[in-house]
Amino acid sequence: MDPEIIDDQSTHSTTHENDTSVTTRSAPRGRPAMSAGDVRDAYEMAERHRLPSDMVRRHVDAGGTMQEFRVLAFDHLAREADKTRTSPITPMFGGEDTFNNPEFLGRAISDALYAKMTGAPPAAAAAELMGRSMLEMGSMILRSRGERVSWADRNTIADRVLERSGGSHSTSDFPYLLASSGNRVMADAYTVAQTPLKTLARRRTASDYRPVSIMRLSEAARLEKVSEGGEIKHGSRGEAKEGFKIETYGKIFSISRQAIINDDLGAFGDTTAAFGRAAASTEADLIAALLLANGGDGTKLDDGNPVYTTTRGNKAAAGAAITVSALGAGRKVLRDMKDIDGKTPIVVTPKYLVTGSAKETEAEQVLHEIAATTVDDVNPFSGKLSLLVEPRLTGNAWRLFADPSQLATILIAYLDGRAGPQIDLREGWDVLGVEFRAVLDFGCAMQDWRGTYLNPGA
Repeated sequence: MDPEIIDDQSTHSTTHENDTSVTTRSAPRGRPAMSAGDVRDAYEMAERHRLPSDMVRRHVDAGGTMQEFRVLAFDHLAREADKTRTSPITPMFGGEDTFNNPEFLGRAISDALYAKMTGAPPAAAAAELMGRSMLEMGSMILRSRGERVSWADRNTIADRVLERSGGSHSTSDFPYLLASSGNRVMADAYTVAQTPLKTLARRRTASDYRPVSIMRLSEAARLEKVSEGGEIKHGSRGEAKEGFKIETYGKIFSISRQAIINDDLGAFGDTTAAFGRAAASTEADLIAALLLANGGDGTKLDDGNPVYTTTRGNKAAAGAAITVSALGAGRKVLRDMKDIDGKTPIVVTPKYLVTGSAKETEAEQVLHEIAATTVDDVNPFSGKLSLLVEPRLTGNAWRLFADPSQLATILIAYLDGRAGPQIDLREGWDVLGVEFRAVLDFGCAMQDWRGTYLNPGA
């Protein structure tokens, strides 16, 4: 429901707290009265919520609108709730699963807010709340805690809805329910917009914002034959390290008291979705920058050299188009990779072909399975390489990557317990409302060069 503020001068009769009569309001000039469909809906609402039998008739006779009837019905239910300290809606569920339970009501409201913002089908309990405005749902929370609610001053109601309960934050406070549903909307948008480059990365968590060292150990030394009664010798492993740290990225937005009163939930939903996409874009920019640094040779590693160099052997000396022959040359480089010790073969298997949009079609043509009529026509890479396209990788260059479970080249990390963007909140100071901030705690780094190959392209 979206009740409008009604001028007291439009009231035809008054209702005292203990009076059983029903207040009626006339429609202001220029506004249509109830249509036949509205009248039918009003009678159904009155039956569903057990309103006084003559309530609809008296409102229709007075020339009231459907929106005004909803407000009238809500006022009546609120007065009844104040008398009995029960929910204004007939409970749908038994036990604790009723709208009398603030926690259950909070979950239902969060589901309803999410459904309103996304158009997703509401859960069973949330379906009962879909016709209610934000202000009404917030008022239901107040009444479920035994607080008296009157629609005499809706600005005051909006302030109370946006306040903390009892001076301390509760998961059933309306601002937290907004944040919870907003987090879900943001997570949906964030998931859809993620860069395919994350497929190449190994993920870890960091406990704080201090620099993190990435230690790379060589393969274990070869096992040596032990003679009868002989001694097993100690082995050693070489090591190398890289480093990175978690950084924080964020923006602040707010929902005002006016937005609550006007039931302007769409702007809040659009904003949270936009921040979800922005978080995904931030991650994509940071990961792509690792590959594009130093003219496309990649960021510098601990040894002072970029990821891709002809000296390392993981960069082609001359650019070539994506062909079976060129892919074969890159695969051979990875197959022949040696461990940190420079001796032990690690047999890297390429799994991903990574390009920008300029090479997408060419890559698809090469990887497409063709019915070969001769041995020379056989495509050895069909079904063996997966194509990942990231538009941020401009130009003709293309890269091969191993499966990160075999040898991870890229590492991404989130602050422990905060994977992906999160919405936090505080009571508004600069605005009359609640301020929200979308925060992403994220870091990424190149941790090895042996699992990737670069061809400058042509």
